[in-house]
Amino acid sequence: MSSVLNIFNLQRAQRRLKETITNDELQHPAVAADGNADIAKGAVSAPPPERNTGILRSAQDDKRRARDDRSAALALTSSGARKVETALIALNACRAESKIENQQLSNCQARAEADEAAIQRLNGSLASLNQAITAKDKILARQQTEYKAELRAARGTFLGRLARLTEHVAIGVGVGVAIGVAVK
Repeated sequence: MSSVLNIFNLQRAQRRLKETITNDELQHPAVAADGNADIAKGAVSAPPPERNTGILRSAQDDKRRARDDRSAALALTSSGARKVETALIALNACRAESKIENQQLSNCQARAEADEAAIQRLNGSLASLNQAITAKDKILARQQTEYKAELRAARGTFLGRLARLTEHVAIGVGVGVAIGVAVK
């Protein structure tokens, strides 16, 4: 964050420097000719020597030095301008990358929400399938019980089956005897 503020401060300083240079060039044609703004400023704006005496002169010199130091601090060289431009390009690239990452994050969150909804639907389907299987098992158990009861009813008891078997054997013996007598 502080690097971003530094970059914005450098941009602001660069704009001020351009405005200052442009204003100085308009006010002092000598600046435009040889490019030395400090010499032209000193030549035009230097106060008369009789006013600069003693403490007043050193205070004004200090003010002038401070102003010159500020101008020097705000001066941006061509390599510095390239560095600032490179930093701004990197900043824009970082912003674009951050924007892409935010989009990817929101896409992932949306996908996670959709997956969660699908899981909820599948859980609901699974629960209904489990209920259907449980109901089917109950129906099958009931049908099997009914089938066994029907088989018991159809077969009857052991004595009933034995009686029926005896009856069939007796009929078979009777038919056999009748055929045997008829053949003789």
